[in-house]
Amino acid sequence: MNQEPGIFDPTQFPPATGTVPGLPISDSNGHVVQIVSSEMAMTRAGDGSYLALTMQILEGPHKGQTGVERLNLGNANPQTVEIAARQLSAYCAVCGVAQAFNYQNNCSILYHKPFRCIVGQQKGDSGYTEVREVRFLDGRKANQGGATQASAPPQFPQPTMPQQAPQQPQQWQQPGFNQAPQQPQQPQPQQQQPQQPLMQPPQPQQAAMPWNQAPPNGS
Repeated sequence: MNQEPGIFDPTQFPPATGTVPGLPISDSNGHVVQIVSSEMAMTRAGDGSYLALTMQILEGPHKGQTGVERLNLGNANPQTVEIAARQLSAYCAVCGVAQAFNYQNNCSILYHKPFRCIVGQQKGDSGYTEVREVRFLDGRKANQGGATQASAPPQFPQPTMPQQAPQQPQQWQQPGFNQAPQQPQQPQPQQQQPQQPLMQPPQPQQAAMPWNQAPPNGS
């Protein structure tokens, strides 16, 4: 690794998987696991060192079972170190770790952060299992083929405000084919009431003459 010894920067290595942690074979959803401890150890030949990550299954019929992931970060072969670094980068991705840390002294930054680990049978007659893939709890892949990124914080739904229906502009409605359009009403002329004749004052009536009395002269 082209960096200070013991310091690992997950953003410098694209995640990859394909190791032998000793976990039982899983289905396509994988085991829900977490890293519970880590240590640096020497190889049997004494020509290098590796980082051992102990993973524990959290649920299902194999709950409580553990397996050890060995990453050959202290090897004389640069290609072997590169593979181990990419595998460690995958675990950093699903644990939400994007900053550099000293893996030789303390890997607690990876502890107790659940993720999914898909385990299958290793090819050949070795009888070992291998990690086929590591994923986030929601099933997303560990950003394979790209640099490691910290997992996004959970998003909480924002309260929704009741929306008022937009007012539609009033449209002119065309009358039906059997309905004549309404004509604007013309103002009706007001009819003048005939004027009542003025009341004439009552004329005094002459007293009736007796039948046997001659009318006065000039009548």
